[in-house]
Amino acid sequence: MAVKKNSSEAGKPAKIRREEKRLSGIFAEIDANMLQILSPLIQNSAYITVTIDELQSIINKTGYVVKYDNGGGQSGLKESVHVKMHKDYSKLQKENLKCLAGYVPRARQKDTLLAAMRKS
Repeated sequence: MAVKKNSSEAGKPAKIRREEKRLSGIFAEIDANMLQILSPLIQNSAYITVTIDELQSIINKTGYVVKYDNGGGQSGLKESVHVKMHKDYSKLQKENLKCLAGYVPRARQKDTLLAAMRKS
């Protein structure tokens, strides 16, 4: 039995490819061998970026906390799984971007920083 994908899952590969293309454009001026070495980091960063965006949408819809009941009078609120995942992916993204930042060509560093600040 095939699992039916919802519309956001169907568009995820396309979003990842667009993000990969955007990130690769930043490194277009570097040596082809170095670009090949950085390619896995770029792909990973693109995946994480798209996933973080999806998690933010889910968190905005469902909220930051969920109710729990362990029985025996233990109940309350706890951080949702999506929030935990968002934190973990954000940490991974931070590390990926630190690694990639060292290879951004000097001429592009100022432009890229300004673009990132405008995007925020």
